[in-house]
Amino acid sequence: MKTNRRKFISTAVTGGMAAAALPLSYGGAKMSSNDSVTDVKSRYAKLDEILKIPILKKELFATPVIIETLELLRFGNSFLCRVRSKDGAVGISVGHNDLSILFPIFLRKLQTFF
Repeated sequence: MKTNRRKFISTAVTGGMAAAALPLSYGGAKMSSNDSVTDVKSRYAKLDEILKIPILKKELFATPVIIETLELLRFGNSFLCRVRSKDGAVGISVGHNDLSILFPIFLRKLQTFF
């Protein structure tokens, strides 16, 4: 497909107009004139209650977990991080796709500390 200057400019202008219209089509939660201040405060109060709930339940870990090995497993462009503790527990986490770039940093800087 051959591209000329006129087609390029019209495509760029159309894309720019579409990008500018995105905020207008956003259906996010906006405060309308029907919302009272007390409704908004009650929403924030609910959010504050949710934020106070702990994510990591420390009471499940009576003693510290001592990490024995940290391994990065690779299959093609997919990565898994496997952690083993001294008492034999194993944890597995999915690695980010950018680990193909960060793999040397993981080997030289992070894994050596474990």
